[in-house]
Amino acid sequence: MSLPRRIANLFSRSRIQADIDAELRSHLDMRAADNIAAGMSPGAARRDARLRFGNPTVITERTTSADTALTLAGIFADIRFAARQLRKSPGFAWTSILTLALGIGACTAIFSAIKPILIDPLSYPHGRQLMMLWEMGSGGGPRNVTFGTFYGLAERTREFSALAVMKAWQPAMTSADRPERLEGQRVSADYFRTLGIAPILGRDFTPADDRFQGPNNVILSDTLWRRSFSADPAVIGRQVRLNDTLFTVIGVMPATFQNMLASSAELWAPLQYNPALPVDGREWGHHLRMIGRLRPGVQPAQAIGELNAILQTLA
Repeated sequence: MSLPRRIANLFSRSRIQADIDAELRSHLDMRAADNIAAGMSPGAARRDARLRFGNPTVITERTTSADTALTLAGIFADIRFAARQLRKSPGFAWTSILTLALGIGACTAIFSAIKPILIDPLSYPHGRQLMMLWEMGSGGGPRNVTFGTFYGLAERTREFSALAVMKAWQPAMTSADRPERLEGQRVSADYFRTLGIAPILGRDFTPADDRFQGPNNVILSDTLWRRSFSADPAVIGRQVRLNDTLFTVIGVMPATFQNMLASSAELWAPLQYNPALPVDGREWGHHLRMIGRLRPGVQPAQAIGELNAILQTLA
């Protein structure tokens, strides 16, 4: 029997016993058939077969125990042999150990990264309604959208209940203690509503916050709130200096909020782009990522068809 089969047998004793019982019954049946062919009656043939084979329970236990013992003995023998070989070639041993460590570590790191993205369900309400949206470049590949594209789609779509765009933001927060460079995002007003998450303290962004040259408001992550503001519930309304500009804290996100779109982001501020869409302005740069939430019952294919039709009119 092969080593993998023996190892598997260690954890499936009931299956082994069933296999042995079936094998014994087969031998008993064949012996009884031979006896009947020799002229015995069926009853006498079965009794003679049982007497020749002995107690089936004892045979089953002995066979199972022997199989397990042989398996363990083989495993220990292989381990001793491997240890002797590694002692003889320490260089090869350390190379093998290092290679295994790097391989296992790399696989673990890759799996840890892709598991929340590709395997685990999204940690947002009705996560199946969320879609990442891209423009298609001339070469047929996806690329980031412009604010003009987002603005036009958000005004016209009927298949999405909400659309939002975002871009990376790395403000420096200055305080009495020390300056700190933070990871954050500039987002459109409906960003958190699209994800289906609301601040646990304070309020969410509104269209008034995201208007061109509007107020400088910011929402903090739970981690930043605890680290830099000692989890003070009176932080709402407090001003913080980001890139030499005063921002007012209007909200704090819950500790359970997992930002799949920017895992290291610790604060958010509105984009405040110009809806007049100047031709030479940043509004037409392909630098924004867009996400949408489908209305209940709408299929992705329907939404894509609608977006393509809208984009034709925008062009």
